[in-house]
Amino acid sequence: MQIARREIGEKARPGYEKNSPRILQYIATFPYLKDIRADSAHTVRMSQVDETAWCACFVNWCLIQAHKASGPSAAAADWLKYGDRLDQPRPGAIAVVYHTPGKSTSGTTSSGNHVAFYAGGVGSSIILLGGNQGHAVSEKTFGGTWIVKGYRWPK
Repeated sequence: MQIARREIGEKARPGYEKNSPRILQYIATFPYLKDIRADSAHTVRMSQVDETAWCACFVNWCLIQAHKASGPSAAAADWLKYGDRLDQPRPGAIAVVYHTPGKSTSGTTSSGNHVAFYAGGVGSSIILLGGNQGHAVSEKTFGGTWIVKGYRWPK
């Protein structure tokens, strides 16, 4: 959590021409993203732009910095297979949450899934510390129609 907290405030820069070098470092923790196009209209690769969904990349970067095992992929839902399952959250746990994709999830997820570190809260209102939360590293409350799919503890 200390590593993640030091990154609070890091923001994506709009447009393919302007990218946050730090966010590109998060994305680089999954080398396979260099082989995937960011979209069909451009030759730009996912590893080259901070428009790439990067919540899982941020979690992975933090874990690598903390000398923990790297995560499964840049897909948030895949993190439900990482580490040990927790029945109850505890600070620093990896949380996977879901919300039906749409305008209200813009800046957090395109798939509906999101992964971040549990920072507090209870029940249907939890606080997550993560990347790509409003296009930035931040602490954000997830409640209402967001559903917790699971909590995991890193190995």
